[in-house]
Amino acid sequence: MNNVAFTIVYNDMVILKLWLTYYSKHFDTLVVLGLGTKKQYDNYLDKLSKEIPFSFIRIVGENSEAQNVIEVIKKRQRDLLKKYTWVLYSNCDEFVVVEPRL
Repeated sequence: MNNVAFTIVYNDMVILKLWLTYYSKHFDTLVVLGLGTKKQYDNYLDKLSKEIPFSFIRIVGENSEAQNVIEVIKKRQRDLLKKYTWVLYSNCDEFVVVEPRL
């Protein structure tokens, strides 16, 4: 199945690793948008991408105002829907879990 999960991260690398670990079990492709992520984390992101494959896209020129973040997410989702059958967005601290009884 052709699917992708994506999220936005600021500077929280601990929760990002948890997000990547969880979603890598369920999705073929993972995309992380770095909205305001400091360059000091680049080495960590490179190392992490070797452990858990994902694409990191630094978003430049955007600020963290809620409406701007929503627009960034909507645009990326539209772009991903052109290539993938299933697209899931979740905040970096959100984990979508299937009902265990199903």
